[in-house]
Amino acid sequence: MSPLRLLAASFLLAAASVLLPEGARLHLEPDAASRSIAVVEAPVELVPEATRNGWVLVRYGGRRGWVKPGPPAPLPERRSATAPTATPAPRNPLLDGAVFPNGRGRSFLVDRWQLWSDLEDETLIVRIREAVELASGRFESWWKVSSRAYSGQLVFLFTRSEDAQALDPLACGRIRNGVVTASAIPGDPDATVRRVLHQTGHLYAIQLLGNSIPPWLEEGIADSFTAIGEKGPGQQEPLFRDRGRQQTPGDEPLPIATILGAGRELFAADARGVALRRDATRLARYFWNAGRPGRFGRFRSFITAGFDGAVLHGELLERKTGLSLSRIQADLRTFREPLPSAFRAMTVGGI
Repeated sequence: MSPLRLLAASFLLAAASVLLPEGARLHLEPDAASRSIAVVEAPVELVPEATRNGWVLVRYGGRRGWVKPGPPAPLPERRSATAPTATPAPRNPLLDGAVFPNGRGRSFLVDRWQLWSDLEDETLIVRIREAVELASGRFESWWKVSSRAYSGQLVFLFTRSEDAQALDPLACGRIRNGVVTASAIPGDPDATVRRVLHQTGHLYAIQLLGNSIPPWLEEGIADSFTAIGEKGPGQQEPLFRDRGRQQTPGDEPLPIATILGAGRELFAADARGVALRRDATRLARYFWNAGRPGRFGRFRSFITAGFDGAVLHGELLERKTGLSLSRIQADLRTFREPLPSAFRAMTVGGI
């Protein structure tokens, strides 16, 4: 084929649309073994941006990913076709609740997640299910984002903290890519609901941005999911309610480079982990709950850049928000959130 005809054929291929059936999966790479980032909800016709080895690159639902045209195959079937032959994986006790003492765990569907628990308090289970479902809707309305569930995400809620710690000693965050744990707080159902909301918020964060989400942002999104879900938009309780109280040495935020660069140690149960989580939450609230819609909108553009696979590092944060890290660091020293109000509840991102 002549170069001119080859160029024309390439142009026609790029311009032609492709019909994706319901259930088609978008992948991060043109490989069925790569992470699935979206599922087509109804048949849709899209124009490919590129092609590679029978895969096409398309944009769907705010996500950009690779999809193979044709009838959708079950994900395990597609992945097994490309994955190397291996011996069967050992049984995973996480998948059937065998991690609970004496096999007392029961499974519940909670919004888009699977909850395993050995709690016998049926009223509390109902409260948790209702709270998580409400939080998802409130969070998405406030942030103007949406996340589609995918299989394998589990919340383990133990009656005893010792049993939760036996599964994993982390104080917060994911113990696996799609698994979180929590324990009930004796005599305080409100605090128990709040704790489950927060841990579910971690799962929401990785549904939104994937497993490579920076730990500080994962913690910040989990906090926002909890605060908005519990109180409603505009009604969130400030982290530091006493606005007139003088700063103490313990209030001084860690260097912002330390917060942005923290790894999984942010979720540890030691004093360092506590300080990192505190300041990750303060940094996130500086953007989403500071009462400044412009700042909130720019921060949201930083987060949505992650939908296209951008690395969410400090340089991108500066570029998207128009604020230098040194300016943010200085602001955090005196940062105080607005108090809840009915008027704030009417305004996306505060006033």
